[in-house]
Amino acid sequence: MLFEESLNPLHKDFTFFYAFTTGGKMRRCQILDWEVQATYYNYQRQYGDEALPRMQAMWQERFVTQNLHLVMGTLLAHPRTFSIIGVLRTVEDIEAFEAQGDFFHP
Repeated sequence: MLFEESLNPLHKDFTFFYAFTTGGKMRRCQILDWEVQATYYNYQRQYGDEALPRMQAMWQERFVTQNLHLVMGTLLAHPRTFSIIGVLRTVEDIEAFEAQGDFFHP
């Protein structure tokens, strides 16, 4: 047995989605990344009823300025339905990133 005591199931209050445009089309995908739920619980503890508005501001205002990449994946039961399984923000300052130039060519 890996754990001596059984674990409590994760209580899920919300299902989070992210809407974005790609290829000229609007998309809306469910976010399955565990960090989103963990952020919600932490924000709920810290900010109470302001948890969701703060998360919304984080995704709509802050993340979009940080070179946001969505890691997409499917589930075996729904192989044609893509979900967001991870989030990657590569830099905080896009202009500084672009000023670095191409890594492979001088």
